[in-house]
Amino acid sequence: MISKTKINKPSWLNLINIDSVYSFDKQRQVFSFISEYFRHRSHLAIADITLEQKQHAHTDQLTGAPNRRFITSHFLKLAASRPAHYLPLSILLIDLDNFKQLNDTYGHDFGDTVLIEFTKLLESQFPATALKARYGGEEFVVILPQQTTLEASILANRFRECVQNHVMLTDKHQRVSLTCSMGIAQTNSVDDYNNALKQADQYLYSAKAQGRNKVVSVHDQHASE
Repeated sequence: MISKTKINKPSWLNLINIDSVYSFDKQRQVFSFISEYFRHRSHLAIADITLEQKQHAHTDQLTGAPNRRFITSHFLKLAASRPAHYLPLSILLIDLDNFKQLNDTYGHDFGDTVLIEFTKLLESQFPATALKARYGGEEFVVILPQQTTLEASILANRFRECVQNHVMLTDKHQRVSLTCSMGIAQTNSVDDYNNALKQADQYLYSAKAQGRNKVVSVHDQHASE
């Protein structure tokens, strides 16, 4: 005579066993809870991925600074929603002088190190309320809320002097000095930002033409005429 061996079922099977002490309604509640739990976990994962993608899209991957997209997608919208807290805006367009020559002489790895160090100088020398962004290549932009061009010029020249006194060392312990040129423009309206940026670019071009390591704004332009 063959004896019947009793098999112990895993306890979680009781949740779906029709012979369970749970009623059908109870089982449905359990499954609903499990489904909701995993749906919530999935949404959290998707939210994390979306946040990471947004951060990636609005951050310069080399320096960690905000990029051009961040200015148009976030900063200008915020300034437009709270003009009393932001306007006027002074825009500083900054270019590292002779950066291509530096890259060609010391290599692109050192060039990257210079860009990272320059970003740190921007962060340390300008107010926390200022937006400091990498605009592309060796070009950066600093936006100073509630600052006129006269006020911004003072900060810009302090920064220019800081950069020219900052010495970097290559991996072969060669001393390398940096300089930068700046153009400054002011806007009293967020809608006029692009025009002010173009004006700052023209002043930057003028600073380069004057021999680099200069800060030029409308006041300097009028003084030279």
